[in-house]
Amino acid sequence: MSEEFRFKTLKRVRELREKEQQREFGKKQQKVQAIVERIDGIESKKHDAIDLADRERRELFDLQNDFLIQRYLQSLHRNKAYATVELAEADRQLEEQRQVMLKAMQERKMMDKLYEKHKEESRLEELREDTKRLSEIAVLRHGRDKQL
Repeated sequence: MSEEFRFKTLKRVRELREKEQQREFGKKQQKVQAIVERIDGIESKKHDAIDLADRERRELFDLQNDFLIQRYLQSLHRNKAYATVELAEADRQLEEQRQVMLKAMQERKMMDKLYEKHKEESRLEELREDTKRLSEIAVLRHGRDKQL
């Protein structure tokens, strides 16, 4: 019984560890997705600024506006570069977390198999003991019936 409790406890700990690693993996996936969306937003702003610059150049060329748009484009380019570096780091962390999560899943599966094996061995042992007791009772009855 104490071994069964120990196996159940270890199994539960492994399950909790696996769920925690899955939550962490989900958080890291969300972080990567947020960075990708930020990069997409920067690209969208960049295209909008280029379109605005082209429109203004066709209508009425204003050197000051053109200068401001160029500075804005440089800023967007710099922000995209920072976000790209941040995305690479987040991808690396995501991959590390994936490995940790897979290891936790393997440990939980291993514990499940050990628990099932222990349950089956316990059931077989109990069956052997029941058979032994029944055999002893049958022998005692047979001996008692012979004496009478």
